[in-house]
Amino acid sequence: MTLLGDSFGRPFGAAWVVYFPGTETLLVLNQTGRSVWEMLKRGYGLDAIASTFVQHFGISDEQARSDVRCLESTIRKAAQVEDAEVDEALDMPADAPCATASTAPILQSCGTYQFGESRIQVLSSVEEIDENLFLRFGHRATDDGVGGEILEVSGSGNAYRIALGGCLLDHMATKLAAVARLVQQLLMLEHSQRSILAYCHAAAVSHAGRSLLMPGNSGVGKSTLTAFLVAKGFGYLGDDIIALAEDDWALLPLPTCLSIKTGSWPILEECFPTLRQLPTLDRYGREMRYVEPQGNYDCLTQARAPSAILFPFYKAGEATTLRPVEPLDGMVRLIGAHTALMTPATEARLAKLLAFVEQTPAFELTYCDLPGAKMAIEDLLATRQ
Repeated sequence: MTLLGDSFGRPFGAAWVVYFPGTETLLVLNQTGRSVWEMLKRGYGLDAIASTFVQHFGISDEQARSDVRCLESTIRKAAQVEDAEVDEALDMPADAPCATASTAPILQSCGTYQFGESRIQVLSSVEEIDENLFLRFGHRATDDGVGGEILEVSGSGNAYRIALGGCLLDHMATKLAAVARLVQQLLMLEHSQRSILAYCHAAAVSHAGRSLLMPGNSGVGKSTLTAFLVAKGFGYLGDDIIALAEDDWALLPLPTCLSIKTGSWPILEECFPTLRQLPTLDRYGREMRYVEPQGNYDCLTQARAPSAILFPFYKAGEATTLRPVEPLDGMVRLIGAHTALMTPATEARLAKLLAFVEQTPAFELTYCDLPGAKMAIEDLLATRQ
């Protein structure tokens, strides 16, 4: 089902940023792409749009049809939920198996945890949302035998639901949407006194009264760099999902442990002497260990807007380099880090997110050695207000 009718957009520099609430997807379009999106929303067919292209650009009908078909495919892909799509949040891979209605398991306990001021017992019948997934919140687990308010995630196929305390919060049509809604609910429980603007797959640290947002997908070296910085005295904010406060852009993390994958164990064993003794977890073919930072976890009273956005990339053999990233490029990179607006998504919230990207300096850090990366980050933060 297409969701173009619910989509909305805002100008951003020379481009146009469109948001599709049904799939929580952001898309950057040039002015031509914006025209195609607007015409599709108004119900124009490909032939009519191609004809407009022929008249406006003076190109052949064949070229116009090819260009329009390419743009239409990009837009509809953003507006549609693909069956193979699964959120990267909380380490869920794109090839995780889907339960069918006939094989859906019964509700299982994922444990009881403290989120903000709430004690929450998580129950789930969704295969990938299980107690192993919630091991990332092990430092928030409560084992005193006292129950909490029940947060329930259930469903399979194309029908999922999430409820809190017996009250239905939302229906979702896909597992992707169910995971996203769970993430949002955990963020709201953790930061119940704040209005949340948006969230993304990122790490965040603080140093000398300044904080740094580091968005990125798995495999770019984000978690390894974060673990090293925390071991060297940086404050730890988060290593998976980071949200932005709506009023002042303060960083509001989902309180997960550090996730250290197998390739980083030899590098970080000196920083975390107990790393070798921690249990090894297999999350969909990826071995990892969860580390709770001791004494470095920034409390919520220290939440602040980031001094900069940093996109880290580990490249073996490369010298450490730091270069500025233009706002439009930064927006594209944030989209790649699964940035989504908080529900309910509105044009006003999109405008605030774009203002955040426009006004927050962004940089790309390419690094090979961790001490060199740390020095570059310290120098960067020292120059920010």
